[in-house]
Amino acid sequence: FFPLSVDYEEKMYSVGKIPGSFQRREGKASEKAILTSRCIDRPIRPLFPKDLRNDCTVVATVMSVDPDCSPEIAAMIGVSAAIAISDIPWDGPISGVNVGLVDGEIVINPTLEQRAKTDLNLTVASTADLVAMIEAGGNEISDDLMFDCIMAGHEENKKIVKFIQGIVDEVGKPKFAYESSDPDPVIFKEIEDFCIEDVMRLLILMTSLFVMRLFFRFTQLFMRSSTRNLRATKLSLTRLCILFRSTLFVHGSRMSIRELTAEALTKFVRLTLKSTSLQELTARVCLQEVRLRFFQLRHSAR
Repeated sequence: FFPLSVDYEEKMYSVGKIPGSFQRREGKASEKAILTSRCIDRPIRPLFPKDLRNDCTVVATVMSVDPDCSPEIAAMIGVSAAIAISDIPWDGPISGVNVGLVDGEIVINPTLEQRAKTDLNLTVASTADLVAMIEAGGNEISDDLMFDCIMAGHEENKKIVKFIQGIVDEVGKPKFAYESSDPDPVIFKEIEDFCIEDVMRLLILMTSLFVMRLFFRFTQLFMRSSTRNLRATKLSLTRLCILFRSTLFVHGSRMSIRELTAEALTKFVRLTLKSTSLQELTARVCLQEVRLRFFQLRHSAR
């Protein structure tokens, strides 16, 4: 875990107001300020070295606001420039822009009037090479148009990143050396050899029990909601068969027990579809549940 803290602080005087409380003091951070802090945190956090554990705090204070210029985007660019020119190791800079869709036209950093009637409110943060974070809301638009909006924001970010890089070249400080927090490879290998088999056995057991609990929950719901309509019940089981495969079958997963259990449950559900009556269907469900409970008790005993 990298101890990074990002604070976006709004001040009432930035819009020419005085706090209305008895003490005339600023209150706690608003919901918008918290969300803005997270929006700034997401694109910058992955660019710090993975083995860095030094405390790092970024504070973006809003001093003045122009309603047509988003202070959140200005704070993101300012944070990027501040970290880039500092001596903190960081694989930046980044940049961020707002992208709007007004009357079918892509607008970069729309004004207050344009934001009121835009069909898309998209925030794109990116480095010079790739998009680091997107956050979007708005009306329904096509996938191709959404992609065009993201790439339009990325192209604008490239220009701002180039500008910040120019500042770094002029006044940037050399990055400081730090002690890596990565574990000693020799000690790590000794720990792995000592406990890897026990850990893998425990993971397989926990996964098996999770799948069993999911199946038991289904059988309980099935017993409660069984109706006299065999056709409707078979349709429900067909949907359940699809649900088992989509939820539990993870292609390429390291835990093959999930795949095997999902296949077994899928085959069981398919067998129940051949039942000729609800009584036979219920009997098969109860029999399979007893078998699984015995399997669970046997693993718990180990």
